[in-house]
Order: sequence, then structure tokens, then C-alpha cells
Amino acid sequence: MNILLLGASGFIGRHLACHLSQAGHRVIGVSRNPDHNNPHVAQWHRADLNTLLTPASWLPLLHDVDVAINAVGILTEAGDNRFDTLHAKMPSALFLACEKARVCRVIQISALGAAVDAPTEYWRSKARADEVLLSRALSGYVLRPSVVFGPDGDSSRVMMQLATLPALMLPEGGQYTMQPVHIDDLCGLILRLLSEEPAVQRVIEVVGPRPMSMRDYIVTLRNGMGLGGQWVVAMPANLADLAARLAQHIPGSVFNPDSLTMLRVGNIAPTGTTQSLLSREPRDPATFAGSAERNPAAWGWLGPLMRLSLAFVWLWTAWVSLFAFDRAQSLAWLAACHIPADVAPAVLIGASMADALIGLALLLRPPRWIWPTQLLVMGGYMVMLTTCLPSFWLHPFGPLSKNLPILASVIVLWMMAPARSAR
Repeated sequence: MNILLLGASGFIGRHLACHLSQAGHRVIGVSRNPDHNNPHVAQWHRADLNTLLTPASWLPLLHDVDVAINAVGILTEAGDNRFDTLHAKMPSALFLACEKARVCRVIQISALGAAVDAPTEYWRSKARADEVLLSRALSGYVLRPSVVFGPDGDSSRVMMQLATLPALMLPEGGQYTMQPVHIDDLCGLILRLLSEEPAVQRVIEVVGPRPMSMRDYIVTLRNGMGLGGQWVVAMPANLADLAARLAQHIPGSVFNPDSLTMLRVGNIAPTGTTQSLLSREPRDPATFAGSAERNPAAWGWLGPLMRLSLAFVWLWTAWVSLFAFDRAQSLAWLAACHIPADVAPAVLIGASMADALIGLALLLRPPRWIWPTQLLVMGGYMVMLTTCLPSFWLHPFGPLSKNLPILASVIVLWMMAPARSAR
């Protein structure tokens, strides 16, 4: 089949394209940012989905298309990406166009909990598109998955990072119910639907094998990664509300007032339909994560922690050098390093400003050159002090010896820095 896949470069779309391609289908991806390196997408349509809001705009893309699958979804609104546009208006226009083009089958990936009177716009916007599909003369499936797990999914990465923390504070103790389903099961279910005789209309709740609390889910992932016990503290409800309001302003955060509301409502359903379509029980969350996920998950919070620690060291050193430490002593050390007295104050200020600039760069989006720069600056300091003030190596507080693990941390962060930071 020729399958038009919306959101083919997203989390669910990437996995679905792989499964569809391996099953012999031809995938035609639609995305604002096509991934031309994806071998499972035979053809790409570069398109801003925010602009495809009429049936006429979709008809040219439906030529020779047998199945249309909408895997577009956003967890938070940002910029011009709005729930009403991407979850409701855009897919509704697609469904009307599919009806006109006589596309034989349409699959809408919605969300468990979607309803026109739901407490969040995320759910309400999904439901508005669901209703349009179900009202048309189409062979349509509305899939409503619970929390979908995949190692490369945003929410899954957050859960695995939380699972690797030695101690954790969860909103209201994490007693929210959910029924996580593995991405492979969601994709397998869609393949099964494509092999069945088309239904007129069908709503399918896609869930894992058992309901569990958020806390139990995190503990299950932690056990799967081979980690020991974890100390979990309950965050009071009012504090959780405040944390959600603050977290929504953090770029990339999946925790906000709406997501907290959805957690509180719960996300469970009977597993019979999912099991029947898969002809087996869905994968248990105990099998979701293994030892291979442990280090990447831990690095998700260890990396930023190391970077912020380094930023503090540089900024604190700059402040102490300029304002807190005895200037006469600092100038005496510079004199011992053969810095002329008439330029020593300028050297002290310049070195402190350089420290401050490095610290600020680490707080922001660090360019890749910041890592070798730190090595050069710290290495220069150590060589100069070793030559001129070797007694610092014998100081009980270790002003020079403590630089060795700091240098190692810089090297690790440099090696792990994403390639895009080199642009």
C-alpha cells in the first residue's frame, strides 16, 4: 500500500515508518523538517502542517494514496504550534480531503482520555478531530493510546531519567494511574488493522497489560535498568501546582499544569481489544528498559549537573578574585609569576573576566569550542602555578590537585557534546 504518514519525523512516526516499510508498504512522509536519511520513508512532502487547513490543500498530496495515518501530536504549545491547529483543524481538513479522494482507510492516532468536555485543551483538540473522522463516510480508525514508551520518546526519556535518580520527589507521591504501552505494540496493532477488512468506523483504546501508578512505573523502569532502591518523597499538591506553573516556562519541558491535570485524571482502559488485535498480551513495562538504557538515561541529568557545576566554579572564581579575596595577596602571587606590578591589576581583572565569560557560556547553550578553551585556560593556570608557586601542590585544600577531576569532567563533557553545537 501507498501510505501517507503525517508526523513521519516525530517519535511515533519514525517507529511507524520503520514497521510499515519492513512490512512491504511504501511510506510517503509529510513533515516540516523531512529526515531524508530515514531509509524507511520512500518519498517526502515538505510542508508546514499549520498551513494545510483546507481539503483543497491536501488533495494534491493524496494522489495514489491508499491509507492516510495522522501521527502528529504536540505535548505543549510553542510558537505557531497550537493544539487547535495541529490536533483539530489540520487533521479535520485531511479527513475531508480523504473522503473526496476516496482514500480507502484513515487512521487517526489520538490519545486516551480525549473527549470534547475533557479538562485540558490537549485532549479536547484531539477529540474534535476524532469526531470529524467518525462523522465522515470513511473507513476510519481512531486509536487512543495510553502513555507510549520508546527509548527515544520525550516523555519516556524523562521517565527513565527520573528512574536513575538516587532520590526523587514526585507530585503527590506519584500515585497517578497509567497503563503504558510499548511503541512496538502500537505499531504492530496498526499493521494488524491494515491487514484486516476495513471497518466503517472504530475507536480503539491502545493500552499496556496492566494499570500501574506513576511511582510503580518509575520503579519498574529502574529495576529493568538494574539499579537498586530509590528514595521517593511525596510533593504536596499545592507545591506540585507551583512546580508545574514554573516548569512550563522551561524550553522542552513536558511538565506543565495541563500534563499534571492529565496525570491526576488517570490514563487506563480495558486491555482486551489491544490483546485481541495483537493476538498476544502487550509487552509488560518490566521489559521496557534494560541495562543499555541506564547510562544514556543517567547522562540526561548528570550531564547538565556537571555543566552547571563547572559554570558555578568559573563564576564563583571570578567573583571571589574580583571582590572577595585579598587583592594584595593576589597581586603578590602574580608578582611571584613574574607579572610586572604596573600591569598586574589589569591581568587580575582580565583573568577574572575571562573566568566569568566561560561561566556564562556554560550557563547558556555552550558552543563546542568552550570545552577545549577551558582545558587551555586551566592548563595554563596549572603550568604557571606549578612553575612559580609549586607549594600550591602541597596545600591541604588542594587548589591545584582538585583541578585534575575538573579537567576530566571537562573532557567527558566535550566528548559527549552534541555535534550541532559546533555550528
